[in-house]
Formats: sequence, structure tokens, C-alpha cells
Amino acid sequence: MNLIIDIPKKEKFGEDASPMFMESENKQISIIGVFDGMGGSGSTLYVENEESHTGAYLASRTVKNVVEQFFDEQLKDENFVFSQDKILILKEKIVDGLKSKLNKQHYEQSKIRSSLIRTFPTTIAICIVFHHNTKSTIQTIWAGDSRIYCLSPENGLVQLTKDDLKLDNDPFQNIENDSPLSNMINLDEDFILNFKEVEIQGTSLILAATDGCFGYYSTPIHFENVLLKTMLDSTSIDEWQKRIIDELNKVSGDDFSMSLKCINNKETDFKQLRNLFQNRLEVLYRDFMKDINNIDEIMTRLREKEIALKNEIEQYESKRKKLFEQLWDLYKKTNYSHFKTKA
Repeated sequence: MNLIIDIPKKEKFGEDASPMFMESENKQISIIGVFDGMGGSGSTLYVENEESHTGAYLASRTVKNVVEQFFDEQLKDENFVFSQDKILILKEKIVDGLKSKLNKQHYEQSKIRSSLIRTFPTTIAICIVFHHNTKSTIQTIWAGDSRIYCLSPENGLVQLTKDDLKLDNDPFQNIENDSPLSNMINLDEDFILNFKEVEIQGTSLILAATDGCFGYYSTPIHFENVLLKTMLDSTSIDEWQKRIIDELNKVSGDDFSMSLKCINNKETDFKQLRNLFQNRLEVLYRDFMKDINNIDEIMTRLREKEIALKNEIEQYESKRKKLFEQLWDLYKKTNYSHFKTKA
């Protein structure tokens, strides 16, 4: 069971490449991935075959093509394993692919000099899943702030990658104080492909997502709630996909793309999947969303008054912020358990 979402902010000009989904012939290996062209730093316009696109648009698509070709070759090996020594090979192929793409372009060197401008900048987040009898081995490769998550009935939404940020922000802090990236794929400076491996027991959902999916919510808790509530309100994978898109369209100010794969020891249909996650949604509501919804309802009523007391609104805004901080401190014990956070 898999699901793909690819929604550009502007039709035909989205800087996210279409998400990646690949499987080995024997279905024992699955690979998902997303690629988010960095529109601000990659705004230089290039012309190829009389078509004009930004460097961000070209970067995400070029890197995706290189990655797919690389893994297509790797998956032909029945004994395929991915280890850190192959990271350098993949990185070299990405750089060569971007250089080749650049050589085909017609463009004018920008007269604007800025430390933010990059040649072909994009993020990348890839997940390789090795399916075993009683567990799954998860390998993540990333650069930038696109993410890999594991959504499980026991632990909820657990982040498996750590954003490459100049500020030492955790995911909640970065919503409040958005940090520039410290690492991304580009041709102007060296970059790192991060690598991490974990093992997952039982049935889970693995998803790769660009920041347009999760970056516009008040807390990471909200993103999990959207995923679970839309699932439980749906009767099929197609309906779930539509409901997620509808919810993300309400809040996202960016392109958003996602690739999702169900991993388990046996085939699970959508009805069984919903049953597995029913209890987790109840726990999420009881421990987190109930308090969030209550204070948001108070804030909404205050703002709807013809004459609202400014001090009262400010008082509840302060309470809301403190509540979110307290709930995040609890939530990150599972959601962000693979990474250290500031005290």
C-alpha cells in the first residue's frame, strides 16, 4: 500500500519534483523520496529548449532523475545492500548530473551578489526500507529540511531525519523561529548527504515529506493529527489521499509533496490499517489535541467579538504559546526521540 501527493503552488511551476516510489522485483525493498527545489536561493532563470525554469525547479528534477537511475541499477542486484560507502558514489553522481544539466542551459549571470544565491539548490530526503519477517530496516539519506517520518500505532509520528539548520532549533522551535539551512544540495559549495539507520517492528507507515506538508502548522502535533484524522475519516486509500490534500491546501503556502509506504509483516488492507490507528488517534486527542482545540476555540471566539479586549486576546495568546511548549516537551519524547534536544 502506497500513496503519492504532488501539489504545486502554481501549476506547471512547482519546485518540488514529483515524489519517488520504487520497489525491488521481489517487493522486499522499497524506496521513497522527495526533492524540494529551494526557490529563494535558486531563483536564477535558465532556458533549455526554449523553456524557462528556475534553478530550483531544474535542481529537484535533475537530482530525482539521478537518484532513480542510481537505485534502479542497485536494485538489479538480488543481494543489494546500501551502506555509507555508497553515499559518496551517490553524491558524485548527483554533482555530475547537475553539472551536465547546467552545461545545457542558457542564462545570464545575475548581477545581484548574495550569500543566499546558489546554483541548482535542492533538498533531498530518501528512505530505503528492507522488509524482513518480523521487522523492517529503515535507512534514511537526506540534505536540508525535507523529512522522513515513521507513523506507528504505538508511538505516533516519529521523525527519522534531523533538519540541517544554522540555528540549533528542534522542529517546534523552528516553526516559531525559522532558521536558514546549513546544508543543501547545490553546485557552489560542498554538501553532506546525511545517513541514519533504524529498525522498526510491526506495521507502520513510512513517509517522505517536503516542508510544505508540515511547516505551516502551529506544532508538529498538528501534522500527525491531520494524517490520522483524515485516515480515520476515509474508506479507501484514494479518499485518504484526497482528504490529506484538502487539509494541506488550507494551510500550506508552498508546494507540497509526499511519498508514503505501509510496511508490515503481512498484507494490510485500508480498513485494517484504520483499525490499527484508531487507538492512537484517541490517545493523541486525549493527551494533546483536546487542550489545543479548547484554547483555539477561546481564541476564535475572542477574535470574532465586535469589540474584543486587546489585553484578553494577548493573555490567551500567551497561554496558548505556553501550552504548545508544554505539549511539545511531552510529544518530543517519542516524536523526536532519535535526536538530542536542548534542555
